[in-house]
Amino acid sequence: MKSKNLQFILLLLTGVFLNSATMAQNYNLYIAEVQVTEDNAGDLSVIDGVEGTVTYDDNTKTLTLDNATIECEVEYASGIKSYIENLKINLVGENTLNSYDGLYSNKATEITGNGSLVVTADEAGIFLPNEASLTIKNCSVEVISNIFGISGTPELTEVIIDNASVKVTGMEAGSITNIASLTLINCAITAPEGAAFDEELKAVALNGEIVTEQVVIEPITGIQETENMQDIAVYPNPVNDYITVNIDELNSNNQDLQIYDITGKLVLKQNIDNGTMKIDIKHLKSGVYIIKNGGNIRKFIKN
Repeated sequence: MKSKNLQFILLLLTGVFLNSATMAQNYNLYIAEVQVTEDNAGDLSVIDGVEGTVTYDDNTKTLTLDNATIECEVEYASGIKSYIENLKINLVGENTLNSYDGLYSNKATEITGNGSLVVTADEAGIFLPNEASLTIKNCSVEVISNIFGISGTPELTEVIIDNASVKVTGMEAGSITNIASLTLINCAITAPEGAAFDEELKAVALNGEIVTEQVVIEPITGIQETENMQDIAVYPNPVNDYITVNIDELNSNNQDLQIYDITGKLVLKQNIDNGTMKIDIKHLKSGVYIIKNGGNIRKFIKN
């Protein structure tokens, strides 16, 4: 009798193990509110609202969007929702994401590739709760949202833009807001004129107000100098200790002069009280810098 009971238990356990082995693995990733699994990861276009090529490789934690469209009309839903640490979203070709919340990720996420992504959302274009971080690198991303553009947790969320073209609009609450830090690598904020990350407001701001119009961040290599060299003159160039800036027609609305380093960090901001001024830059490290006054842009080299 004991032998038969033992055989029965062994058969039961074998069945459990076989069922476990044949069950598809579920991943902590959702596309249009449908969970990504081992079965559908190779072709996520089987999900309603997904067109083009969308795949997920769990070995490399890479979600690839290849000329893809993801649309989710479910209220309060996210087009892409991730709980995966170090998820990489690889962009190929032109891609679009349209949902209530565009991208929701509570872990470190990187958007990269040689393609582009346009996100349109009702509430948050990209939402990064808790200690989630976002890196946008070597690609083009545009976010358009009725309320928040890129948003997170004010004391925790880090956003890094690395050699990428980024346009963000958050029409009601802020275009880039509720984040602890914004790091620009080989990039600079080019619009609105004079906008910069405000550490107190935890947002991209202008004149003490959170920006709700489109914020444009461009690679420094893509920033073109003013065509008319007479509008703003910078000399000597290269320079050692002091640089002279001459502005042909000083605009009363653009009396701030900004200098950015090659990473896009604002290193000096100074009020201009007349068309010509001499600026002490001895404290700056050697390298390439961008000097801006309104729409006037010049590059100079510090020895």
